[in-house]
Amino acid sequence: MSDEFLRSMELLVKDAEETADIAARLGAQVVALTVCVDAMRGELLSMQCLEASRQFRAAIEDVMAILDDQLLPREFHAELLDKTNDLISLLAHVR
Repeated sequence: MSDEFLRSMELLVKDAEETADIAARLGAQVVALTVCVDAMRGELLSMQCLEASRQFRAAIEDVMAILDDQLLPREFHAELLDKTNDLISLLAHVR
């Protein structure tokens, strides 16, 4: 095998490891934020949850409008929409 091929393989493995690390960190952030929202939801009054939901919806619409112009995988948009709906649902189920 050529040195160039071996170097390409080394870079590929390094890139895969870095990508896995980034994905793991993003996954951890999602878990932490979801648990945080769920914990806060239990302490908020119904009207506070409704207002938080309204503000969240407005902000996420702005973000989605910006991201629509970006070349991101279909899975990104699907996951963003799915997680957004999960968080809105969490806010809707108040005590």
